[in-house]
Amino acid sequence: MISQNFDEVEKYLRRRLSDSTGYRGMHLAQHNRLPIEKLTVILESIKIASGGDWFIEPSSDDPAPTRKHDPLVSRRIPKGMNPADCEVYYAILDQIVFSDIQGVTATFNSLKKNIFPNLEGMGLLIRDASEKVKTSVKKAKLSEVGIHFLRSNDREMQKVFSSCNEKILKPMVEVLDSALARFDTISVYEMMLFLTDENTTVPARLDMVAKYKRLKKVQVIQLHETIKNVMSKRMGANVSKVEKLDWHNWWNESRQITDMLETVIGFNVYQDEQIMKAGNAAAISFNRIRSQMVKREALVWHSLQVKPDWQLHHILPLEYATSNAELSKFDSKENLLYIPAHLHRKIPRTSNLSIKFSYDATHVFLSNPLSPNGNPSKEYAWPREAGVAEQNMISMADYNKNLLDFVI
Repeated sequence: MISQNFDEVEKYLRRRLSDSTGYRGMHLAQHNRLPIEKLTVILESIKIASGGDWFIEPSSDDPAPTRKHDPLVSRRIPKGMNPADCEVYYAILDQIVFSDIQGVTATFNSLKKNIFPNLEGMGLLIRDASEKVKTSVKKAKLSEVGIHFLRSNDREMQKVFSSCNEKILKPMVEVLDSALARFDTISVYEMMLFLTDENTTVPARLDMVAKYKRLKKVQVIQLHETIKNVMSKRMGANVSKVEKLDWHNWWNESRQITDMLETVIGFNVYQDEQIMKAGNAAAISFNRIRSQMVKREALVWHSLQVKPDWQLHHILPLEYATSNAELSKFDSKENLLYIPAHLHRKIPRTSNLSIKFSYDATHVFLSNPLSPNGNPSKEYAWPREAGVAEQNMISMADYNKNLLDFVI
């Protein structure tokens, strides 16, 4: 059964995806995370190589791009550029390699295309393109904020780092302030799917978040799969780059914003997923911990002994629960099915839709209640592959129906 909220959210997202060049909305940072340790190395490398003065930032790309910069390889000079103009820029790349800090890398292209735009957005680097028309090159140098960062102690560095991240995230921070005045938490998917939409007013975005939050867990999973399928059809080899719809890159951009928000004063991020105002610990108040007592109850209920290489499977996953009260409904003996471990491994650990329980004289079935044909479905020969007492099957089916009514 599709709810009105589901229908409205799906229509909104399909409409948003119709703009292949603008569906991602806010693009606040390039695909390059800058944790404080990495940022320090890069700024120090710029300082050592340039002495804090202006240097030339090549406008052309590496003629033979590589995945890793090697100081021992002869310099590859972009077409039309003077080798001397690339000297400081290559020295910066050399210094980054010489730092020998794990995870800190840059290439000729990534430095100017990914890292420099982020540094500029953070206010740590000044980039001047005023002479580009004449000379086909740009100039850059560390800002006063960048110099101050390098001269600061650890505590002051953290304060500058937080301020710089807030600067680059300012458009999203303003939207989140409005969102968190209305909702306790905002998930990375709510930010990705709705809050980044610059073509919709903020109140309209928040109304759409409210409709999304009212969806049951199964509906959310179904919605994500529907949108992923729409986007996957626009990822083929024959689709031009500007027309591609890339779910993973879209999600990755929002996750990068989430990562940066962890450093911004006034926000907390829970498990890389839920954003909340600092100090609002009550917004996340339960853990989805499986009860060992319920597992024992299930085995006793079915008159079963523990079997090697068999496991108890939650028919409706605990990930659907949003509170302790809901967790107790899902973590129940009626919602547990005892099956061989090798069959259990074939069930998705997340986003599982095979959650409708049914049976006949020979098999137990787990199917998708939102699919016309029940797919994806699982079937287990009973009792060889399903540890279920025959007298309990009616109770399990009734309980399953009640849970499905709760989540759909």
